[in-house]
Amino acid sequence: MTGWTPLYGGREGFYKGIKETNESLADQAKHLTTTAKAPHMWAFYHDQTGYNYRLPNINAAMGCAQLEQLPGFLKKKRSLANRYHKAFDGMEGARFFTEPDFARSNYWLNLLLLDDIHACERDAVLEITN
Repeated sequence: MTGWTPLYGGREGFYKGIKETNESLADQAKHLTTTAKAPHMWAFYHDQTGYNYRLPNINAAMGCAQLEQLPGFLKKKRSLANRYHKAFDGMEGARFFTEPDFARSNYWLNLLLLDDIHACERDAVLEITN
């Protein structure tokens, strides 16, 4: 690549090196390598197929340590889901997602389903609950 000076190391060096010759290409590369998620507070919208192959050794070690605590994390997630379920129980036009009989949810993402007639209130509910 003409004009590219490899003065930087690692992932950031990759982006800076590209940015010196083609800023829009560098921005696109960074977007794709950070899962191509559109910036938003709660919506998980990916505008392209993105990738996330980054995992430094320290993160891998932390991941192994976190796995030891997984049962406790799941217990807390389930407890939070139960609190949400109770809070929205009986509310007209809304129902909280509960796991089906054939599965056990990790409740990574809590889901409130709004009836069609109340769908227009989605953003207001998200603003209040976030």
